[in-house]
Amino acid sequence: LTLDVGYDRENCDCGKYRGPVHIDHYGRTVPKGAHGSTKLDNPTNLGSILISATTELFERIADKTLTVRRITIAANRVVKDEGFFQV
Repeated sequence: LTLDVGYDRENCDCGKYRGPVHIDHYGRTVPKGAHGSTKLDNPTNLGSILISATTELFERIADKTLTVRRITIAANRVVKDEGFFQV
């Protein structure tokens, strides 16, 4: 699973944020986003495992002091479900 977190520009507008920034497509200063990935132990289609892994990844990479504007989640190395059994 890959997770990208984009932060709201209002974090910079209020003047309290002092971390790394970049310029968005509109020329505004925004906090630099967070990016991370995790590998699951086994192929799965169970929502509970996917949600748990995504939540743990978010807790690890996201700055909890900033407001989030967008979240992008991608599934990597997807395989066709041919009767995998969940262990």
